Amino acid sequence: PSAPSGNLSAPSGNLSAPSGNPSSPSVSPSAPSEFLLLHSEEFSVSGTALMLLRMVEEYARCAGSLPTVAADLSAKTADLLKMYNSRSCQLVLGAGAIQLVGLKTITTRNLALASRSLQLALRYLPDLRRFYTELLPCKQRSLLKQLDHAERDYTNHVEEISSKLVYIIEHSIDAQMRHYEVRAPAPGAVIRAVCKSLSKFHESVGSLLPREQLLELFVRLHSVLVDQLRHRLIETNVTNDGGPQHALLIADFAFYKSSIQNLAGLSSLELSFNDLWPNR
Repeated sequence: PSAPSGNLSAPSGNLSAPSGNPSSPSVSPSAPSEFLLLHSEEFSVSGTALMLLRMVEEYARCAGSLPTVAADLSAKTADLLKMYNSRSCQLVLGAGAIQLVGLKTITTRNLALASRSLQLALRYLPDLRRFYTELLPCKQRSLLKQLDHAERDYTNHVEEISSKLVYIIEHSIDAQMRHYEVRAPAPGAVIRAVCKSLSKFHESVGSLLPREQLLELFVRLHSVLVDQLRHRLIETNVTNDGGPQHALLIADFAFYKSSIQNLAGLSSLELSFNDLWPNR
């Protein structure tokens, strides 16, 4: 069998698997591009993700050339994937990179790059599993359960990063919404500040994350905003009575929706406030 290839290619770097001999993605020494392509999907990733794929490639090449050691190499591949995931978690979610390389903080962009790097490995894993399934005899295919475990761990890690991103922006929204009041002129300064924070967040991660994930993040952040806004309206005794304050609130809603839906990739985002008012 040939080593896994996923048509992994970069526009200027030709990151692709040559046909014929066993091979997984390899990188040519051309100028770096902004993203990789795997199964027609763009990935903006860290350099360590490329190193991971190169090492997986070497294992695959050896396994294809020496099938008698394929079982050991499949286990080594699973160990390598697990180590990469573990170290990524320690350095990014665990903020170990702050001490290791002197970063001042782990930014939302750092988190997004880590997430996308893990997603690249996840997207490549089915090709890898098929390759070793074809190569290993039936009695040894149970060894591939380690790749299944790696896939589960990567999936969980990606979700943890998404939750961390939401938490960071949730903290910012919470600090701003504590000062929210419904008063003229509309839109108010607090809503403008919230929209500015969300716009900066989008600027930081929007070019890195796939559209589906970006939409999911903003759906969760909108839910956070609605919860915070509901609490503030109760505290300030603003009701859904159609009066002057309600009209100002509607103007704030309109500004917020327009600001968010005008961000790249978010025009179809549903931003409803229907559940804002408590049931009476």
